[in-house]
Amino acid sequence: MANNREENSFDLKNGGGESVSAAKKDGTGGNDASSSENGGFSALSSLKNSDGGNADLSARNSGDSASEEKSETSPERPDGEKNETSPERSNQARSETSPERPDGEKNETSPECPNEAKSETSPERPDGSVETKKNGFSLRTITIVGQIEGHSELPQSQKSTKYELLIPQLVEIEENDEIDALLLILNTVGGDVEAGLALSELISGMKKPTASIVLGGGHSIGVPLAVCTKRSFIVPTATMTLHPVRTTGLVLSAPQSFVQLSRMQERIVSFVSGHSNISPDRLRELMLSSDEMTTDLGTILDGKAAVSEGLIDQIGSLSDATDYLKETSGFTKDSCSGGK
Repeated sequence: MANNREENSFDLKNGGGESVSAAKKDGTGGNDASSSENGGFSALSSLKNSDGGNADLSARNSGDSASEEKSETSPERPDGEKNETSPERSNQARSETSPERPDGEKNETSPECPNEAKSETSPERPDGSVETKKNGFSLRTITIVGQIEGHSELPQSQKSTKYELLIPQLVEIEENDEIDALLLILNTVGGDVEAGLALSELISGMKKPTASIVLGGGHSIGVPLAVCTKRSFIVPTATMTLHPVRTTGLVLSAPQSFVQLSRMQERIVSFVSGHSNISPDRLRELMLSSDEMTTDLGTILDGKAAVSEGLIDQIGSLSDATDYLKETSGFTKDSCSGGK
């Protein structure tokens, strides 16, 4: 019996579970079985401490090494290259360049001038407008091109400006304290009279600094839009057409039809003469002139003629308009001043 106990004890020290059950079958004491079981657990525990502990430690060490490797290089850029950066200067490396623009280019910024780093160009909106920020000065630019669309939708083959998309923008510009001024760029053949006058009235009633530039052409109902801002500019090669109001579609041969057209034309004359330096009589004379166009009434003015007639304030380009807006907004020209 003693020999059996020694053999069972020897087997259990080596981690054998079968010897425990054998000892119990032989009727050995509970103390011997308990010591044998403890010996078995000690053996298992030693195995875990010797092998499992080293495995966990090596796993943690390998994880730390992987983290160090990740911190050495920044994520792969869209062009396939990688930026090597040190862990100590990872924030500085990120501040050296601004986010990639929609056109694929990147704007280099100076870390010493934080306002310049923030003053890039916002993504272009679906209606063609864009917002730029530089040295604390925020400018919203709206383009009015093609034909001004009114209550009826124009064919897809024609370039048009949808006035219902511009009206909410004008409200936003007026009420948003982060937008300092509005620049209106025109190259339009005219369009819907009511839509053009609606936009002109809204812009003329804004308190924010506003300016307009006529490029290419500012014809027909584009004339009120050109003069509705606080300062109007025109390039020398641009033209503006002044002509009477016309209509399309069904017209009744009744005196009331002519009266309605005359009233509409007077509203245009009143608005244009009230927001420019041309007199109402001179404006009517130019609109009804028969010497300029062979198949229509009216007058075509180039840039210099528009200024000499008092229709437009001055000859100028983009930089002239932006300088005027910055000056009237009270912003300095210091590149790092970042404010008024």
